[in-house]
Amino acid sequence: MKPHQHPLPSSSTLLTLKWQPMAKGEFMGLFQFRILMMNQVRLHQHLYLHMWQLMDA
Repeated sequence: MKPHQHPLPSSSTLLTLKWQPMAKGEFMGLFQFRILMMNQVRLHQHLYLHMWQLMDA
């Protein structure tokens, strides 16, 4: 084993391999959630704009 290497290479790689798909799925879930929230905000902005236009009329 080289001195600059991590003291526990096997367990750390095992951990990354074990958690990688879960982390990726979690990241995609967060990404989709963010898109959903952005769409929700856009929808609300559109509705508010429409309401203001109706009130002005």
